[in-house]
Amino acid sequence: MSPQRNPIIRIPSDRFDSQLALDWISQCRHLNETGCCPSTQPFHDLYLIDCHKRTVVAVKEQTEYVALSYVWGEPNNEDTAYCLHHGEDGNSLLLPDTLPLVVTDAIIVTKRLGFQYLWVDKFCIAQHQSEVKHRQIMHMDAVYANSELTIIAAAGEDENYGLPGVSSRSRMVTPWQK
Repeated sequence: MSPQRNPIIRIPSDRFDSQLALDWISQCRHLNETGCCPSTQPFHDLYLIDCHKRTVVAVKEQTEYVALSYVWGEPNNEDTAYCLHHGEDGNSLLLPDTLPLVVTDAIIVTKRLGFQYLWVDKFCIAQHQSEVKHRQIMHMDAVYANSELTIIAAAGEDENYGLPGVSSRSRMVTPWQK
């Protein structure tokens, strides 16, 4: 009779593990015939956050980016604090100094994964230009389909909850076995 083997139980960290995510991305790219790579659906009026410069820039050609899907929550009066201002070059818009925590955390994750650009609807859709806004909303499927990956922030009740495990909020640790 052979001795019983105990299953390997792994207890992940309560912090975001960028190396694990990079391994998943690498594996996905290696197995690209499985359809996990982004599509090349045409899209116009694409704006992205340059995470290194903290600006919103118009993208003229296909580029790698990360998309963020998150819970907006109830509107509040602080939305006016998220106005974008033109940068010195006239082509970019500066992000506000204070951002919703989920956006700040997504910028951190985007940079840790080696990407420069992030798409966030609140800043990358023309919120105050109804015709452009409508056109951009009609093509959101292409925005998500063309992204290298999408960060889905399903925790919390609004945009200030953040991404558990990234900055100020730790995530619940769930043991798993192999």
